[in-house]
Amino acid sequence: MTDTVDRRGARLLAALDVLAAKPDGMRRLEVWAEVVARIPLVGDEADPQRNTTKGQHGFMWDSTVMTKAGWLVKRNGTWHITGVGRAVLARKPKAADVRGEAGAAYRYWDGNSKKFQVVEDFLGRLAGTDSWVAAPELAGRVGLEPDKLLRWIQGRQPDGWTRLLDLDGSIPETVGANEHERSLWQQELQRDGIQLSSFGEAERSQQLSGEDLSSLLDDRADGDEHSDSEQQRRAWLVRGSAVRGVNMVSEWLAEGYVSLSAAKLRELPSGADKERIREAVEEDYGHISYNSRNQKVQEYHAFLTRMRAGDLVLTTSGNEVHLGIIAGVPGFVASVDSRANLRRSAEWRSAGQPLDLIDDLPPGVTAKLSTQHDVVDLTEFAEDFARLAGLAPGHDPHRAQDEAEPEPPRSDHEIVLLDATKDLADRLYVDRSWLDRCVRLLRDRPQLILYGPPGTGKTYLAQALAEHLAGRENVKLVQFHPAYSYEDFFEGYRPVPGKDGHVGFALTPGPFRKLVDTARENPEQVYVLIIDEINRANLAKVFGELYFLLEYRDKAVDLMYSSGDDQAFTLPRNIFVIGTMNTADRSIALVDTAMRRRFAFLLLHPEEEPTRSVLPLWLKEKGYDGETAGLLSELNSLIADRDFAIGPSYLMRPAVHEEPDGLAWTWDTAILPLLEEYHYGEDGVDVPKRYGLDSIRARIKRARPVPRAVGGEDDAQDTGEPAVPNP
Repeated sequence: MTDTVDRRGARLLAALDVLAAKPDGMRRLEVWAEVVARIPLVGDEADPQRNTTKGQHGFMWDSTVMTKAGWLVKRNGTWHITGVGRAVLARKPKAADVRGEAGAAYRYWDGNSKKFQVVEDFLGRLAGTDSWVAAPELAGRVGLEPDKLLRWIQGRQPDGWTRLLDLDGSIPETVGANEHERSLWQQELQRDGIQLSSFGEAERSQQLSGEDLSSLLDDRADGDEHSDSEQQRRAWLVRGSAVRGVNMVSEWLAEGYVSLSAAKLRELPSGADKERIREAVEEDYGHISYNSRNQKVQEYHAFLTRMRAGDLVLTTSGNEVHLGIIAGVPGFVASVDSRANLRRSAEWRSAGQPLDLIDDLPPGVTAKLSTQHDVVDLTEFAEDFARLAGLAPGHDPHRAQDEAEPEPPRSDHEIVLLDATKDLADRLYVDRSWLDRCVRLLRDRPQLILYGPPGTGKTYLAQALAEHLAGRENVKLVQFHPAYSYEDFFEGYRPVPGKDGHVGFALTPGPFRKLVDTARENPEQVYVLIIDEINRANLAKVFGELYFLLEYRDKAVDLMYSSGDDQAFTLPRNIFVIGTMNTADRSIALVDTAMRRRFAFLLLHPEEEPTRSVLPLWLKEKGYDGETAGLLSELNSLIADRDFAIGPSYLMRPAVHEEPDGLAWTWDTAILPLLEEYHYGEDGVDVPKRYGLDSIRARIKRARPVPRAVGGEDDAQDTGEPAVPNP
């Protein structure tokens, strides 16, 4: 192992030496060819690994470490030595020590990666001004060592990096810039509007004040590229398998870059805002359709501005999937037929051992890949991709290569629906096995409808079950009605007051969109949408394109009001839907086939379990007269249409049993009106006479078996007690 470490360290020194002789830089494979010619592969270094050799694979790992140490910088696939790297060469360290030094710098970066990201974001914002900042002040504000920050910035060179100067406005000595590099650095500052003295020091009046430094560091709302969600590593799909009829993926992997075709697009700077990109696209691509122009705006904005070095990048070629890391800023270069003229350098991690599109990717990714956009935001899967690329937290690139294989995607996003509990069953007065059946149905198909006559507790049961599965804060209830629309349910344009006093329109999320967005941000949690009286609305109209996703959770669709930002909408797997359907409004027989296919259906009927036992159990627990259960059962026996039976909920209120004439009031004001509606338009049906409380009691009395008197007399003896069926 010691010999292997020495050889790998020697190759790093050789790479620096090779690059030191090439001021214009070299392509990575050219560097490797020079290095391996000096230090050939020995032993298992020549063994194949990921379509290359173990030795070359280790060298490419170590080159990434050198960029974090600031020894070399990679620009659009070309490697350049930095002043920091030349200083390392000048010290003539031992081969075994050089990897340890680079590794220490890498571990410092890894342990402070969020702070370094804050610096990069800050410099990106500073690039839009005519100010510079003192490196010691910035380092102190974010909690980094100034020298380590300055070395890292040489290997990273993000937007605005030349604004990071010494306290007196001079180029920091730490970076070891030579005369040519100093001249280029100063020219860049002058182009950005920063005045220099005859000694090459930046004008002190243009130094960022402490107050402005704090303000710019705290700024998280200056455009969407600097929002809080953007502070995390993002993940992107960039298509390259069919760029103007050519598969570019093999060239990307070999040359270490990723690209877009921007044949007619003028050169735009990194970080260009969306409006500037839109203006350029409108002029340069005026010959294509509006929709195509809008799509290009979104893709160029993502590639130029939202995408950052350090983000994960994914591309496909057939069923092969390749993962890498964005390693540089965007730039425009000449390319054949302009197929790849807008580029970013990339470090491909799976070039020799591609992943399988079907077997290796996390659930849900294939739905995103089904869209036709050339750039797709896949940040919701960033952690999974990081593990597949061998970039899990705590990953150490200095481990032996056989220990550095990519890890499988996380499994802790698997959605777990809890089994029903005895406590839940007791609270609901239903059998636990019935609740377990509900849970099993939701596991198999994440949409369930509880249907039945009015008063059977459908909504109450749906809420209790949802809160058991997801917790109260993760449950949302909406009620459908005939006027309910897609805009009410998911998203639509709503009037909003404008700054000038006029009324404008803004795309406003509805309850389902809000729940979906929250669920997507918390993929390990369960979320439940309850749709009360789901059959009262036109489902195809309300759900729109979402209706398709209820059945196909692994697919993606374009939204009705999509502006192009949400290029591929999927329904998260941690969203479950429980609907309730009142059969008195619409018989289950009238439900269309499409709805039946998307939902599982469970009946709640007062003549069947579990509903049949609910009222007797409730009465027994509360200590109320059991007569009520018999009255309800007798009433329902008179109703010919099962869909119009009366559920027990109407009689499960304390006032019904505790108030004087409470039962009679409820019967007259809640139950009989339902039956009036049932018999509406029928001649000769006297609802109060047929279904009134006194009539039902009389029927029960007549139906009671008549006991014979003691002594053999034939006269019936009336005990005066109603007969209550044994539930």
